Amino acid sequence: MTKTSSLKDINILRLPDGRKLCYAEFGDPKGVPVMLIHGSPGHRLFWKYFSEFPFLSGIRFIAIDRPGYGMSDFKKDITFTDLPDDIVALANSLKIDQFSIIGVSGGGPYTLACAWKIPERLEKVIVISTMGPLVPDVIKTTGRTNRIVFQITKYAPWLMRLNMKMLSAMQNKNADKYLERMSYKLSGSDKIAIMKKPVRNALMSMFGEATKNGSDGYAQDVINVSRPWPFDLSEIKKEVHVWQPEDDTSTPPAIARYLKSVIPKCRVHYVPNAGHLWMIEHLCTVLKKVIKINSN
Repeated sequence: MTKTSSLKDINILRLPDGRKLCYAEFGDPKGVPVMLIHGSPGHRLFWKYFSEFPFLSGIRFIAIDRPGYGMSDFKKDITFTDLPDDIVALANSLKIDQFSIIGVSGGGPYTLACAWKIPERLEKVIVISTMGPLVPDVIKTTGRTNRIVFQITKYAPWLMRLNMKMLSAMQNKNADKYLERMSYKLSGSDKIAIMKKPVRNALMSMFGEATKNGSDGYAQDVINVSRPWPFDLSEIKKEVHVWQPEDDTSTPPAIARYLKSVIPKCRVHYVPNAGHLWMIEHLCTVLKKVIKINSN
């Protein structure tokens, strides 16, 4: 396992099975290590479009392209519990023993899988507006369009792969037009947020880079959420911090309530008058609250 590129934005790790894992590094190279796990869609450079970038001093950020996104190779039928192995390989290659991990939206389940599978390597575990298991209370509060998507995916994953291929082509062709068409699904808070230039730029950045090598990762995320999860949330022994905007219709508060009920050490931080896009403007709020920065 060796890195074949030394550029900050494009670093390639060759994994044991031969796949490429691409990642970016920014912040303090001697700082507290924090792995960043993007959503669906997303990519390693998404964080650079956040309002507060480059965030707090004293932190070394390692942001990956999850398998099938950006420049990372796809792994067929990858599940939530496969990513922790890639994360460990990356940490080992960087000679990092312990690190914190932050996952947002569709990256949240993979982050929770890390808390379940590699707790000994983790300092802090944070998920923001995370997707969750499709238990009845979650389904009831999920938007109609997403309910239909999950139902179709459960029984016809091949159709979801085709759908995501067409969707990503639409997003890449005209991201601005796509955002306009999809804005009806946003909460009131998110409709306000999306009018702000930094938020809109961050969303516009997600599409082209995320699916530049295909939409397989994008589709697999939806398939994985729609199926029974391959690990038991109640077996997570690490403390998990869940940040949940109360006006989030993409990943509704019912998910945070469910996680609180099943994860033994779960701390939920509710954010009033905020929606799914809150994270783009307020990642530093999370970092200041949870990550302990070494003082030199």
